[in-house]
Amino acid sequence: MHHRNRTLYAARLSCIGLVLYIITVFAVPSSLPAQNNALWIWNTRQLIDEPEWRDSLQLVSGQLSVNTLFVYLSYTFHQDGDSLSWNRKDSIISLLQWMKKSGFSVHALTGEPEWALPEQHRYVLTYARAAVELQKETGLLDGLQFDIEPYLLLPYAVPSTRQKLLKDWIHVVWKASTIVRNNSSLQYGCAVPFWMEKPVTVDGVTMPVVQHLGFLTDYLAVMAYRYTASGPASVISFSEQERRWAREAGRKIYIGVETQRLPGSESVFLCEAEPDTFAARMAMEDGPFQDYRLKGHKLSVRMADDRFLVGISRRDVADSALAGIRTELIAAVNGRVLSFPFKRLETILREEEEGEKASRLMLTDGHPAFVIREEDQVRSTMFGLSPVEFMDEYAILLRHAAKFPEVEGIAVHDLRSVRRLLEKK
Repeated sequence: MHHRNRTLYAARLSCIGLVLYIITVFAVPSSLPAQNNALWIWNTRQLIDEPEWRDSLQLVSGQLSVNTLFVYLSYTFHQDGDSLSWNRKDSIISLLQWMKKSGFSVHALTGEPEWALPEQHRYVLTYARAAVELQKETGLLDGLQFDIEPYLLLPYAVPSTRQKLLKDWIHVVWKASTIVRNNSSLQYGCAVPFWMEKPVTVDGVTMPVVQHLGFLTDYLAVMAYRYTASGPASVISFSEQERRWAREAGRKIYIGVETQRLPGSESVFLCEAEPDTFAARMAMEDGPFQDYRLKGHKLSVRMADDRFLVGISRRDVADSALAGIRTELIAAVNGRVLSFPFKRLETILREEEEGEKASRLMLTDGHPAFVIREEDQVRSTMFGLSPVEFMDEYAILLRHAAKFPEVEGIAVHDLRSVRRLLEKK
């Protein structure tokens, strides 16, 4: 046996042994009822190219009683966005065949925040059509899930543009639903955070965003990301409103659990803008924020007191570049040099959200900026738990879900991070 083959063989045996050990020591008690639990998978390339990842998937899914997979399938849109090609299509089909042979239900998974914008709705519809065609061609798909998350976009920070953004999100989910339901028997789902509960009016109907989406889909994957299963501010308490609605409406939900480490973010705020002025600039269809970027940098907005702080979302450029962006940004928002009192900003951060802090930055052109740093979101993920602690919390969630037929199961995000969690010593 060649040295490389021996190494790969040894690595595979090591992986199998490790996961078998995890299953033996940390397995969910067999007394718990079987459920339709799910696992998000984004690292599809590794499952295609690295056999040990398939071993991990089988063994970890057995440990977590998972039988449904939300799987990202790689693709490339053609230039007009009205058609796409599956990347390494033969390899994707081979992987799907293996998953089906292994007993899994498979839902195609994709999504980008920008797809909520009307000018990008075509990407959602193109993907929906392609997924339907792939199912007709192969018979290997059981569902389709969109994970769009438009609240990560700049317009969500501005109340006057937030409502339109949410309506546009609901509309594209509806348009895709007509494609899926009129042309296939695929289960159609949507990922949504637990806090998306504020009402919005669409076509004369006013209800929380999560309910609009729930009526348009076969199921919701409710991202109730917290580090404890039960008690106050927990996965169960934060998904309870959606569960009760699902029961009353005759719908289905998955309760989502996060196991990724959620690192903090750092935003550099370069100028301030009055609310009315900034909202008007945001609403311009051909204005400076048409693509919500400036010189290639994603923009950030923070409401502080009665005005907006505007800047870029990452401090990954030199101060000299920031100074240039600042000049253009001030012109774009009709703003001015940042004059918001630093002490006042510190007070606001302490009052509104824990784990955030501000520092002052002087640009090379002599103008000030603020840096707001958000600490790691330890309360929103089970990443920090030990394997034993995680399995204890997971068992609580399974028992909870078993009580309610409207809960399809527990969905864990994602394969790569939960494997890393369970491998902890």
